[in-house]
Amino acid sequence: MAKKYKKIISRFKSELKKALKKAKDFLRGFTIVELIVVIAIMGVLASVVLPAVTNSLRKGKDTAVKANVSQITKKIIIYYLDNFIFPPESQWPETAGADYGFNVGSNDAFIVYGLMPSGCCWAQDSTGATGAFTECPGPGVYSASSNDLFPC
Repeated sequence: MAKKYKKIISRFKSELKKALKKAKDFLRGFTIVELIVVIAIMGVLASVVLPAVTNSLRKGKDTAVKANVSQITKKIIIYYLDNFIFPPESQWPETAGADYGFNVGSNDAFIVYGLMPSGCCWAQDSTGATGAFTECPGPGVYSASSNDLFPC
């Protein structure tokens, strides 16, 4: 009878060892190589996606500057039509700030400009013509015939 129990106990021990080995294999986790491969793949994906996202954000900010310049131009025209003079700097529209400017030239010609995050200067004149330039015109630079700014 003791032999029979020894045999059962021996078989139970071997089955228990097999079960514990399977449990260890199941719970072992990731190896360092697997983790490095996953991190490398994530780095490659980030290097592909990040420039596209950054470029989209920059284009969006440039578009906002263009829209602001257009709105400022319209507000200045309305002010001029109501008062027959151009607004003093203290009465500029709220969007005007350090990155925007306004110059009056001869024959009631004027130009409104804004510095875009891309480094170009977006300008719109009294005729509605628009363009991007490498640098914004300084005070008093603009006249109706001035084309001395370089395209951006």
